[in-house]
Amino acid sequence: MFFFRLATLYQRGKFLVIVICLGLPASAFAAAWVPLSLCYDSAITQVWSSDGQRGRLNRLFQMAQKKLNLPMLIEPLPWKRCLRDVSLGLKDGAIDASFNEERAAYASFPGMAQGKLDISRRLRNGAYALYRVRGTKADWNGKQFLNLTGPVAVQIGYSVIQDINKLGIATDETPGGAEVVMRKLLAGRSQLAALISEEGDHLLQSQEFAEKIERLPLPIVEKPYFLIVNTGFYHAHTAQIEQLWTTLAKLREASEQQAARKKTAGRS
Repeated sequence: MFFFRLATLYQRGKFLVIVICLGLPASAFAAAWVPLSLCYDSAITQVWSSDGQRGRLNRLFQMAQKKLNLPMLIEPLPWKRCLRDVSLGLKDGAIDASFNEERAAYASFPGMAQGKLDISRRLRNGAYALYRVRGTKADWNGKQFLNLTGPVAVQIGYSVIQDINKLGIATDETPGGAEVVMRKLLAGRSQLAALISEEGDHLLQSQEFAEKIERLPLPIVEKPYFLIVNTGFYHAHTAQIEQLWTTLAKLREASEQQAARKKTAGRS
């Protein structure tokens, strides 16, 4: 007759994981993965499923789950709520966050435990671009804003808010997706909008914005993006998170190399 012993009962949010040990010593499960509860920005759910950079993130996490046999619950949430839940420990981590001091107060980034942000273990590089209605004069020369008399429209909770505020410029924080911010431009409620370039450029392909909105040549900021993890969870499961960060980086590098080879082959 088998001897059943309840080794782990883990419940968090919307899922329950029970590990049953069939007469095995507890040490046999010492290296078992702890399931991860993660969130990402629900405003980019469509982009998350696309072929662009964000779509590649979706596939990246699918591959990491399979490679490590690591259970993950990945849920779309409004970005500000996603970050709040990580800060409160309601979520273990957030996908696709850039570094700033406010987030570093409650979340761990790759390399920070060793004293320096590890850019090599990023999920991707990204940029924020500026957009305006064609024919208007508000501008950006790479260092300062020109002919700007009001706040820059941005999505609420995004890190570019701090980047713009540091330049002495106010921001109009807007709930919802990038298209909501673009419509503010069309309605004349803002002279400029700062959006993740991939999302803004995608919108410029639509009939609603294509002939009316233009992108300024210079990005306002370029930065790496990471999987961030609640600091308490990181300290409790350091080896697991370090391995996950390293695995994601290796998968990203392999994906980038494959894309580069395909691009080179297409030119030959």
